[in-house]
Amino acid sequence: MIENHFLLALREVMGESATEEVIEAWTEAYAVLAGIFIDKEDDLYHQQQDKYGWTGFKTFLLFRRYSESSDITSFYLRPTDNKPLQAYLPGQYITLKAQLTDGRQIMRNYSLSMSPRDDYFRISVKRHVGMPCQQAGVMSNLLHDRLHDDDLLLVSPPVGSFVLKRHDTVNHPVVLIAGGVGITPLMAMLQSGLVQDSKRSFTLIQLARNDEVLPFYEELSGLAETYPNLHWHIRLSQPLTDDHNKQIHHSEGYIDHALFKQLSLDLQADYYLCGPPAMMQNTVRLLHEYGVNGSSIFIEYFGPYQQQPQARRFT
Repeated sequence: MIENHFLLALREVMGESATEEVIEAWTEAYAVLAGIFIDKEDDLYHQQQDKYGWTGFKTFLLFRRYSESSDITSFYLRPTDNKPLQAYLPGQYITLKAQLTDGRQIMRNYSLSMSPRDDYFRISVKRHVGMPCQQAGVMSNLLHDRLHDDDLLLVSPPVGSFVLKRHDTVNHPVVLIAGGVGITPLMAMLQSGLVQDSKRSFTLIQLARNDEVLPFYEELSGLAETYPNLHWHIRLSQPLTDDHNKQIHHSEGYIDHALFKQLSLDLQADYYLCGPPAMMQNTVRLLHEYGVNGSSIFIEYFGPYQQQPQARRFT
């Protein structure tokens, strides 16, 4: 079916140049490429089966919900077969499959927001309410409004290449820069990195509009108290009046060179960035101007599917 549509489109684009010889050559090329992708998909399935014990989707049970902020909720998922979960790489994500009330099935990708455990996964999802020019997040609202304890979800094995470099292969300082819900894969990186290497320096710059939408404050406070090699800085772009009274954040405004200098960021560090497109593009530009080599910057965009098609995780 796909091959037929491809060849029809090819004829339409090429017009009279699409001779039978050309179409035959493209048909053979398509068959070769299709075979390569099919073999690659088979390899991935075998790798998932060997590493995680399942391919495709497996049934998980929601056993806990926890509100991380006014718009982000963590969901704790346990496999119904009670088999131990194999360790994933910090920063990877899973895919959820759910059925809507009209019978349609949808799939969305969500980062695993804590270091690997053998008994459950945790994802932390922002509710996208939508705006005049942007549709509300179908899956995020389903999770927030319809998913309750003991409900079931279909979950794929963890995948993704936005992961923390192994500490035994590189010992550079680590700087994590998170915008809003973009902190979720960085939480897994931070927790794992702190446990694995107590001598390695970790800096977390957490960006949010205000305290109401600032996730993981209690959890990060515990990490900061436990690990002296963690330097944590909260910057709010639009603090509320009460935020000044609580004195939770460290600075105000948007990310800039002055903040980099204030924190004495190491030019030799590895930088992991995750957040909305505009924030990410600006931060990458600032890091380049600051003198950070592009090969030391690792990025992952977060955003609604229709706004950021190259994102690996959608909310």
